[in-house]
Amino acid sequence: MPFCYRCGKELSANVRFCWACGASVAESIPPTTRRPALTVISEDSVYVKPIPATRADPMTIEDLWRVYQLKSESIQQRLNELRAGWGKMDESVFAELCYCILLAGRNAEATLPIVVGLERNRLLFQGSRKEIEEYLNEHGYAFKDRSNYIVNWRYRFSDQGSLRIKSILESRFKTPDGWNIQQMREHLVSQHNGVGWKVASQFLRNLGIGLGYGLALLDRHIQRELMKFGYISKVYDHALNRTRYLDYERRMQDLARDSGIPMDDLDLLIWSNKTGKIIK
Repeated sequence: MPFCYRCGKELSANVRFCWACGASVAESIPPTTRRPALTVISEDSVYVKPIPATRADPMTIEDLWRVYQLKSESIQQRLNELRAGWGKMDESVFAELCYCILLAGRNAEATLPIVVGLERNRLLFQGSRKEIEEYLNEHGYAFKDRSNYIVNWRYRFSDQGSLRIKSILESRFKTPDGWNIQQMREHLVSQHNGVGWKVASQFLRNLGIGLGYGLALLDRHIQRELMKFGYISKVYDHALNRTRYLDYERRMQDLARDSGIPMDDLDLLIWSNKTGKIIK
């Protein structure tokens, strides 16, 4: 059964136009030749090289501050790299969204090469749902249904068959006074398709435009650290709803205030303490 080249929906035989997005079937792009996933590509890639950092388990806010002083320079290096994110091409911005979606519940170092491979093979930008699913399966990625999310977001952020994610987001959420980050995050979450509060926050943070807005990336590890320092009383295994997420985000902002560590730095610090690396 054929698939639409633009939105990835399955098509009946002999149809001329996609029932979902209206694209002409005659314009379909031939399947791309797959190449092995590589981890060193252009500067516009989603890939980043992990920055080594010492593991630590600070038990007091004072200890957390001392560890931060030792890692501050490396953390600033990574944040400066993230600040350049929005200046990249549309395909790279879209790849960042896909990385955040595919990362949920997984390890960053295991996920990055998969997204890089999808970039290089053009499957992120031209592949059908089935082609992306097959690639994920071939590379041991368990959540193959997330191929639907990629295709659906690609359709939402395309105009006349080309990715326009930057101009679409700028037209809706950027004013002469700057970005409306909170409104953009709310919008992304409301669209579902694999984007919850943590994924949306990480996407905006990784593009640089979300830095400085107090966004928290509240997975279970961050929650456990908040509980260790006495800022919350319970860790949730499932995704947090809006009320709980924003409440816990305020609690993390309190920890940032009390420790003297900026929110953007604090997330990278906590994860580097666990993994011994500063990634994103």
